[in-house]
Amino acid sequence: MRSCDIAIADAVHGIRVTLDRLHAAHAAGDVDEVLAVFGSDGYLGLEGVRDCHEQLFAAGAFDGREISFADAELYLFGATALVRPVAY
Repeated sequence: MRSCDIAIADAVHGIRVTLDRLHAAHAAGDVDEVLAVFGSDGYLGLEGVRDCHEQLFAAGAFDGREISFADAELYLFGATALVRPVAY
């Protein structure tokens, strides 16, 4: 395996771990963990994320949803990744 293949595999693994962690936080209704996931990536504007997720959790937006990567596409841009769509 070439070193760039290993780097890509490591990046994909890290993205999956992050998305699994975010899904678990959504399933548990854990706003603090959602913020920790976003904050671990240097995301700014966390207060807006808190407000939004508190409203989503209160409305039951994530109740009973399962995450699917079946149709997801992954794009890597240096140290940034875009995954879409991730279906709940």
